[in-house]
Amino acid sequence: MATIGPQDTTFDVPDPTDWKGTALQGFAAVESPMRCQVCKEFMTTPMMTSCGHTFCSLCIRRCLANDGLCPACRTPDQELKLRANKCMGEVIESFKQIRGPALEIARMPPVLSDPVSQKRKRDASISNSQDLEKRRTRSSTRIASQEPLESPMEATYIEQSDGASAPPSDHSSSKPNNISNPSITTNFRLQRPTFEPTPLPTLNYSLLSDTNLRKKLKDLGISSIGNRPPLERRHREWVTLWNANCDSSKPRSKAELLRDLETWERTQVSQGTSRNYTGGGLPIASKDFDGAAWSSKHGPTFRSLIEEAARSRRQKSSGEATSTSEPIGVTIDVSGDNFSEETNDCAD
Repeated sequence: MATIGPQDTTFDVPDPTDWKGTALQGFAAVESPMRCQVCKEFMTTPMMTSCGHTFCSLCIRRCLANDGLCPACRTPDQELKLRANKCMGEVIESFKQIRGPALEIARMPPVLSDPVSQKRKRDASISNSQDLEKRRTRSSTRIASQEPLESPMEATYIEQSDGASAPPSDHSSSKPNNISNPSITTNFRLQRPTFEPTPLPTLNYSLLSDTNLRKKLKDLGISSIGNRPPLERRHREWVTLWNANCDSSKPRSKAELLRDLETWERTQVSQGTSRNYTGGGLPIASKDFDGAAWSSKHGPTFRSLIEEAARSRRQKSSGEATSTSEPIGVTIDVSGDNFSEETNDCAD
């Protein structure tokens, strides 16, 4: 059956707006809280802040490492106060499994049925149920007539038994108990992963020399090439990746995290990370950046640039006005001769 919507899904990006215009429009409000406010994707390893907002573990750790503020309400927070929101993670995983089939059903056009055909279907179902009931009645009568009568030995035992003696042994009592022990059943949700990483502490880089910082990078197994600012950024990103991996119920290997770190570094180089940093290597968006001191130091330079731009704009506008409004000098010969022009360039 044909569905409503674009057939080419090459550039189809899942979004809560996919539910709009379908029979399940309310699912858009259900899906929106499941997406991270930072990356706009379904939350991976949801972590709750002390102010009650939930984000991806990696996203919120990067934000807190950058400015120490909650991305939603701008409340100061710390990584140590983050708590795993496991219920939200289970809801997201379940919703992701049913999202595709539910969206296909929601996009199906409504089927208009004929009232005559509906009446025929009801009549057919009623007749089928009546036939089935008749067959059940005949089969139950046949089974009841074939049941064996109670044997005399069993009747004698029932009459003489006072409830204290055990019933006669039967071969059915020797059958093994097929009920499995619940303790033998493996609970996969309680299985602990084979790789259990421990969180890494954050460092105060102002107390570390270049040699000590390079040594810590080598101990962690990551590159120690570069000057001071790239080393600090690399270590900060590695701690963020590692601690976010510790929050996950299915942690990844160190080799996978190293590939993520390498991808992050290539992205930073391609985007020109150096333009976001001051001459001293401190990021402008950092929580330790002194904006007032920076403004007082470079304020006169900015004001002089603004005045110079305004002066050049005024000179340009006045020059254009002079060139367009310059008068042409013309004198009249009162003796009756023709006009004589003072300027040779304007002779017609």
